[in-house]
Amino acid sequence: MSKIIFANKMQQQVLNSQARLTVVTAEPGAGATYALLIKAVGECRESDKLVTLFVPTIAHAKAAGGAVQELNKLVEGSARYSDKSLIFTFNNGSKIKITPCQDINTTLGLARDLMLFDANIPDEFICFHLTRAYKSVVVDSIDNIEKEDSWANQLNLLVKEGGLIKGFVDGVEHITGSLDDNFFEGKETYRKYVTQAIPWRMRTSFN
Repeated sequence: MSKIIFANKMQQQVLNSQARLTVVTAEPGAGATYALLIKAVGECRESDKLVTLFVPTIAHAKAAGGAVQELNKLVEGSARYSDKSLIFTFNNGSKIKITPCQDINTTLGLARDLMLFDANIPDEFICFHLTRAYKSVVVDSIDNIEKEDSWANQLNLLVKEGGLIKGFVDGVEHITGSLDDNFFEGKETYRKYVTQAIPWRMRTSFN
């Protein structure tokens, strides 16, 4: 069985979170998507769980370094993958279902033990499923969350004071991730690539 390796503090916090809703705001390149993958695998190994991982598109999930490739590495020997159904089935019966966000009507019957939302998932998908999921992790940006019609505003999950957003309501665990945290020896090439592709530093907190 492959062993999960914590690449940074943010990813370990996501894996260990027991909150019903965990929100991750991380800089591009900080490893937020990988945090979702190790969360999915960790939960499935512990007990019989049905996990849904929302991704923007099938192409996004199947790209090099995408969810399918990375999950195959993580579950080595402990789960089998069906490319037709986009489902990883573990030896204990747990399943990870990769779900592209194309038509919300096709997602109405999804399992809700744990629902994971990668970055760039439409607000309607998050709004609909968060209220029904037993446990969820959402990866998003502060800029998106602060929008008036964001999923967080629609579900009244933000604390506001004097017109300013101060944070999330009680019960929501907010985890931040920095680009600098995701690098260790041998990762400078990747760091250079990310900083060239995304020259600005993204906010990860409200203040």
